[in-house]
Amino acid sequence: MIASYRLLVILLMLSCSPAAFAQHPDSLLTKEEMRDDLDSLLKTVLESHPQPGGFISSSSLDSAFKDAWSNVTSEKSVLDFSYTIAELMFTMHDSHSGMDYGQMQQMSFDGSGYFLPFSCFTQDDKIYIHHDWEEKIPRGSELIAVNGESASKLYELSLKYACTEGEAASSHKRIADAIIALVTSLYADADSSNTIDVINFETNEKETFTIKGYTKKEYAKAKKLRSEMKENKILDIEFNEDNTRAILKVGTFAPPNSRYYKRYIKHAFEDITELNCDTVILDLRDNGGGSSSWVEYLYSFLDEKGHNTPSNVIAKNSKLAIKRGRILTRGFSKFILRNFFKKNEDVASFLRVIDLPFGQLDTTYFLDRTIQKKELVFQGECFLLINGLTASAGVDFTNTFKKNKRGIVVGEACLGPVSGTWGNPAIYTLPNSKLRVSIATIRYNYDNSFLYSANAIEPDFSVYPTPKGVNEERDEVLEFVIGGLK
Repeated sequence: MIASYRLLVILLMLSCSPAAFAQHPDSLLTKEEMRDDLDSLLKTVLESHPQPGGFISSSSLDSAFKDAWSNVTSEKSVLDFSYTIAELMFTMHDSHSGMDYGQMQQMSFDGSGYFLPFSCFTQDDKIYIHHDWEEKIPRGSELIAVNGESASKLYELSLKYACTEGEAASSHKRIADAIIALVTSLYADADSSNTIDVINFETNEKETFTIKGYTKKEYAKAKKLRSEMKENKILDIEFNEDNTRAILKVGTFAPPNSRYYKRYIKHAFEDITELNCDTVILDLRDNGGGSSSWVEYLYSFLDEKGHNTPSNVIAKNSKLAIKRGRILTRGFSKFILRNFFKKNEDVASFLRVIDLPFGQLDTTYFLDRTIQKKELVFQGECFLLINGLTASAGVDFTNTFKKNKRGIVVGEACLGPVSGTWGNPAIYTLPNSKLRVSIATIRYNYDNSFLYSANAIEPDFSVYPTPKGVNEERDEVLEFVIGGLK
C-alpha cells in the first residue's frame, strides 16, 4: 500500500512525544527570535551530529545556515518559520534529521482545530488519491485542489517538509506522499467539512467531494479503529491454497511489543518449515526501520551463517545524545548495563560512547552474528518487496538481502544507499519558536570502507502503483511476483 495509514502512524509514532507542542502556528516571531533559533540549531547540529556534512561539504552546510539567517528579515508566523527550518534540514540529505511530523500534526489541531486524513501517491508528476478515511473519493482519482488550494502547490510544500537520504529522489517523493495530509491540514485551512476537487477516475470528469475534518479526539478514536484493520497490521502472514508460498509482511523493525514481535516471526518460520513452503515473499514496503538487532533476527531465518549488522557505528557523544538515552544513563540502569550486559556488543558500544567527552567521536565495530537453529532456516526461493518508504533498518535489510544474493528484490528504490545511513535521532526544541527537529547522533555503516554512496538501492525489477491498480485495490507489486511464479 502506497503512502498508507500504517506509514503515517509510524512517522507520527517515531516523532511524536508528550512534549510535542510548538507555539500556535499563527504566532508571530521577531527577526531576532528566529535568528537566535537558527544559531541555536546550527550549534546543536555541529555538537551532536557525527557527520553533518556526510552528503554535502561542511562549507555548503554553513552557507545554507547563513542564507537562512540572512533571509529572515521580518516577522514570520511559526508555521512559515517551520518551512524555513524544513528547507534547512533537508540540505543535509539525512533521513534521520528533519522536522517532527508529530508536532506538525499537533499544530494543525492547535491552528484550525482539524486534521484531514487522506493519502496520495504520485506518478508522472500527477497526484492521485490512494484513499480517504471515509472512502468517498474513488481511488486513483487525480487530486486537483483542497479547499481551493491547488494540489501542485500543496505537494511542493510537502516536498520541502519531506526528508530524504542522499540522492533518493523517488523516496523523497514517497515521503511527501505520506505527509501531504499533514501539510494540507496546515496550509489548506482544514475544517469540519472540506472540499476536494478531483478528476474522477471512474468518470474522467472533474468533480468536487466533501469530506470530514477530524478533531483531535475524533482522530484518536478513528486511528485506533483503523489500526486493527488487516492492511494496517505491522505483522501478517498468508499462505496460498496449497501452502507452497508464504507472504510475510514485516512493517517495522521498531516493534511496540518486542516479545510478541519475536514470537510472531519465529512462529511464522516454524509454520513455513512445517508446511514445506517452496517460496517466501517478504514484504518490507513502508517499513520505516528501527533496530539493527531485529534486522539480524529476521535475516537469520534466511541464512544458516546468521547475520551481523552493522559493520561499524561512528558515534558522537553530546548533551543531546545523553538526553536521548537518559533512562539508560542514570545510576541503577547504568549499573545493570555495566555489570550484567557488558559482553553484549550493543551495550558495550553504548557505554563506550556515553563515557566519551562531549563532542568526541568514536568508532565501534561489530562481529557477533544472530544465528538460528538450522531446521528453522528457510532454504527455498525468496522475494523481497520494497518501496520508497522502506527506510533506515529496512534499507539495512535490503542491502544484506541483495549483497548476499538471497533472492529477487521487486518494487521501488528504497530510502537509502548500499553504504549505510545515520541513526539514533534525538529531538531538539528550538528555544523561541519551540519547533522540534530530530538530529542523528550516530553513523551506521554496512562495511568498513567508510566510502559513502548517495545513490538509493534499486530493486531488481521496478514496479510502481498505477491509478487503475489502486482504483481496483490490487497489489500490483505482489501480482508481478506471483505472476512470475506461475
